[in-house]
Amino acid sequence: MVPYGRKVVLSILTGAAGIGRWEGIDSRAQGVAAAIAARDAHGNMLSGEGTWGLVAGHVGCGEGKDVEFPDYLQITNLLHQYAHLMDQADFDGVGRLFAHADVYMPGEAGIFRKDALGVASLFRRWNRVYADTGTLRTRHITTNLILEDDGPDRARGRCYVLVVQATPDFPLQPVIAGTYEDRFERVEGVWRFSERREEFKNFELVGDLSAHLAIDYKPTPRTGG
Repeated sequence: MVPYGRKVVLSILTGAAGIGRWEGIDSRAQGVAAAIAARDAHGNMLSGEGTWGLVAGHVGCGEGKDVEFPDYLQITNLLHQYAHLMDQADFDGVGRLFAHADVYMPGEAGIFRKDALGVASLFRRWNRVYADTGTLRTRHITTNLILEDDGPDRARGRCYVLVVQATPDFPLQPVIAGTYEDRFERVEGVWRFSERREEFKNFELVGDLSAHLAIDYKPTPRTGG
């Protein structure tokens, strides 16, 4: 882990002459920086939109206020806990994750306001559990987390989710992809979900869900431009 007591500066600047700046970075921090600061075959810094930084224990994406790196790790862990609990069909565990959150679900499923039992019951009805493993035979893969400060002890984020599945009768394939939109709050030093949105608008890439869901899932098509 990057030692917070030392000054760590990594800046990736955009433009044709993209420049990286390193100051007082030890070997472990350099490993983190090298993973972020990709270069092309000629050794030039790859450019892109926005400015990403790992600065003195902060993580930011160049759009909103930065969050502390330990907070980023805690919140990332929450997202990964959700993915693991879903794949294991631990719906009670999923409900507990959202015990203090407002959860917006697609269509007539509606909104669950700090309702752990309601969330657990919904996912239990919706998902197909396989008796031989007691799981969904899925992997929920969450990536591309963008996290921003949302006030004192508050953060908001969005990340991509890709669900892949395979069963003895269903070849390995992606079945749905979309975006989670979340808000988080820190209570007594511990981060937890305060809002989750999994509405139809969040999932526009839909494949064959016949082996995954025990219900018909029909996203409402968008209209207009």
